Amino acid sequence: SALEFHIYFALEKQFQWLCRFDDDQYVNVPLLIDYLRQFEGDSQALYIGKPSWKEPKVRHHIRFWFATYGSGICFSRRLLRTIRDEVEPDERFMRGCIALNYPDDIHIAYLLHTKFNINLRIAEHFHHHIESNLFTNPPNASNIDQAITLGFKGLNVPRFVPIFERDTFRMQTLHCLCTNVVRE
Repeated sequence: SALEFHIYFALEKQFQWLCRFDDDQYVNVPLLIDYLRQFEGDSQALYIGKPSWKEPKVRHHIRFWFATYGSGICFSRRLLRTIRDEVEPDERFMRGCIALNYPDDIHIAYLLHTKFNINLRIAEHFHHHIESNLFTNPPNASNIDQAITLGFKGLNVPRFVPIFERDTFRMQTLHCLCTNVVRE
């Protein structure tokens, strides 16, 4: 993560948001852009994502929510400017991860909560691979076009029938469903 922050700061004038997604995610970019438009990234310090646990994390009696990179996380420009000294140079951020024995997604949430009083804003339409019933419950497939992100891992892939040959992980089919593309 620290390198991502470094790259963002080199280009920050061009971008109001830094969003981070895993490589096993589907991201509906038009929906993401529409979602982020409701916020003022230059004036609001926002940390947006979806937790993977049902309970907040606890450290030294401090309870905080963290978003998993498996669902995607977005940081506003205002937030990034606020925490710049904590994440750059990147050695400081990495030392914090090591000292707390936290991976980067948990460490950033802890840092935001304890040092800056910034908490996670939960994005309900961000979905991660840990939501095991996401693709197995048929009613969920009917509103799949509202999902901004969908995480995949192992056998946790959509259970609907693919509309393309060799669409093992249903990504092409999912793209068609999420963007309302009809195959002729």
